[in-house]
Amino acid sequence: MARSRFAMGAALLGAFFIGCFDHTFVLDSFVDAHDADPGDGICASAAGECTLRAAVEEAEALEGYDLIHVPAGTYFLTLGELRADEGLLIAGAGWEDTIIDAGGNSRILSTIAVDYENPALIALAGLTLQNGSSSNGGAIFNIENNVSLGSVSILDNVAARPNVAQGLGGGIYHQGGELQIKDSRILNNHAGASGGGIMSDVRSTLVVENSTIMGNSSFIAGGGIMNQGGSVRLKLVKLYVNSAPFGGAMAASAEEPAEDVIIEKGRFRGNSSSSASGALDSHVPVYASNTRFSRNTGPDCASPVIDLGGNDDSDGTCL
Repeated sequence: MARSRFAMGAALLGAFFIGCFDHTFVLDSFVDAHDADPGDGICASAAGECTLRAAVEEAEALEGYDLIHVPAGTYFLTLGELRADEGLLIAGAGWEDTIIDAGGNSRILSTIAVDYENPALIALAGLTLQNGSSSNGGAIFNIENNVSLGSVSILDNVAARPNVAQGLGGGIYHQGGELQIKDSRILNNHAGASGGGIMSDVRSTLVVENSTIMGNSSFIAGGGIMNQGGSVRLKLVKLYVNSAPFGGAMAASAEEPAEDVIIEKGRFRGNSSSSASGALDSHVPVYASNTRFSRNTGPDCASPVIDLGGNDDSDGTCL
């Protein structure tokens, strides 16, 4: 199973990386340690080991698109988040086998575009990111780069600030550029404000295919997904048992005139809301086809979707 998921993820991400990688690093240590000399082309800590952090730091110091192979095992981050702003693919052995764990002490990965006109691609395949914690983006925080996840599990991450209802993107915070998610799982993440699983903020595009978004929660809006100021494309996506006061599974608010949400073959089931709609609370146009809304607590939808056919709604509020 892990090998097949890795193969699917690698195939997905390979479409973005044309030609060979400029540099390839293979980890040989589970220790969290810095690279001894970033930019020398050698992944090695002071102890001579190729750690995950050393590989990322070496890749960041070199030009081009780089590949990091992360063998099976659990890699605990003890020195804070990883930072990857340049083109990079981090590839594991499958989400059940390769785990990056922040232990609740920091975010796992952040990326900020060096050149907003020419965003880099940060890609992850075949691994789990778990137990990340930050004020925004518990596992992943992105500003203006393109991010692609293939066969990745985003699990048990938190975005929150102490004693206040703040925190965006329990699993992922994404602003600008395009976030693509395929064959992946966004599970049991929490946001102190909005976007328990995913926060897709202004000027962003979110594309999710053949994935499950389940058990996520937020204190205000968008238990599974919060979209604010961008477009969303969902195909073969299951949104199950997410919760928030507004839009248990998904919420969308208007910031720009070109925004919309397109859902194809979606499943919204068992989501809950204490104040508004259990499944979908959108203030932008939502186009839905072959999508089912069922067993949600609160009305399924705050307002009707644009029905493209083949939809099913258990309480009539979506159609």
